[in-house]
Amino acid sequence: MIACTWRKRAFAVALLALAAPAHASDMHIWPGTLSSMHRDAWVRIGPPETDGAMATVTFQNEMVHPGHENFEITFGDLTVRCVVARNVTANGAEELTVEPPAGYAAVPRQILVDEKTSGRVHIYPFLGM
Repeated sequence: MIACTWRKRAFAVALLALAAPAHASDMHIWPGTLSSMHRDAWVRIGPPETDGAMATVTFQNEMVHPGHENFEITFGDLTVRCVVARNVTANGAEELTVEPPAGYAAVPRQILVDEKTSGRVHIYPFLGM
């Protein structure tokens, strides 16, 4: 009887977890490896670091990327799509392209980030031409 009650509770908890909305993340991480001296690479969106911006996307590049990737990151109500292209230059730099939703502009839209350095993209409201 106790085992049956426990199973019912576990099943109910699993159903609740599946029904709950997925929480968007403000960061995408590639865990560090021996080649990066165990330093993680990551892309994060957070508070603006420049006047007039709504958010800033920061890419910390390390030698850990498995290949090209697409993902979304969220800050408040703002979700942007990020595309990382691996080894686009002879020295192994990665390219980050940030695609904000309608009504916003990424400045610059694309950046090249060398290994063991970082780069930033600022997200501004787009007020039209």
